Formats: sequence, C-alpha cells, structure tokens
Amino acid sequence: PTRAAALHGPNYFEKANAGAITMAMIETPAALKNIKEIVKTPDLDGLYVGPWDLSISLGYKKHADFDDPTFWDIMIEIVETAKAQGVQVGIHSGNAANAHRFEAIGYRFVTIFNDSTGLKTAADNALLAFKKLESKEMDILKKY
Repeated sequence: PTRAAALHGPNYFEKANAGAITMAMIETPAALKNIKEIVKTPDLDGLYVGPWDLSISLGYKKHADFDDPTFWDIMIEIVETAKAQGVQVGIHSGNAANAHRFEAIGYRFVTIFNDSTGLKTAADNALLAFKKLESKEMDILKKY
C-alpha cells in the first residue's frame, strides 16, 4: 500500500479499479464453445488467446500452426465474435510476422516475445559462445 500510494497518489485505492483491465483467456474447447456468452460478460474489456495452449487442448498435433486452415478459422472466429460485442482481442503470436497477420484480421494487441523463451535463447547463446571460447582457449593452453 505504501508503494502504490507513493507511485499513484493518496487516492490510489479509490481509483485503482477504474484502471484495471478485465480479460478472459481463450485456451480450451470449453472457452470456444462458450465464447458467445463469454464476450457478453459485463465489464469484460477483452479476450486474450493462448494459441499454443488452445491448439494443445483441441488436440492439434502441430501446436499453434497458423498455416493450418482449420486452426486459422478458429482464430478468425474468435476475433469476429469479440468484435461483434465490442470486445478487444489479443493473442500471443510468437513472432513479428504472425503478429502482423493477427493485426490484419482485427487482433488489437499482440505479444511477439515471452520472457521464458527469450531467457532460454539468451542462455543457449551464452553457453554456445562459452564453448567456442573454451575450445580456442584449450588450443592456446596446449602450448604450456
């Protein structure tokens, strides 16, 4: 409470809910089945699609395959259903090219990066660089 008041002013707790965003995750067959009711939820600001989790829960063998026409149809159905109710839709796209495709069909916020994948990639690259240096250093040390 002290930090919140220091950052946002003494009336933070009275005003905080006005700045909150309410979103429903769409990641399961039940969410798809009930999406027309979900988007009618009072005070719902948006949907956020987790395409990897959704494709897994729907039984797709290739996860988040945005080139699969049946999966792409689901992505379109979600955004069209939401737009019909004035609800915004976001999605994790995995990369900039997918983000651009989703933006083009009406998704209004897209994530193109996640921290766990980014950290793993950075760690893998650092380890690879270390191993390359280690190999060069071992050649140098053979002289001694």
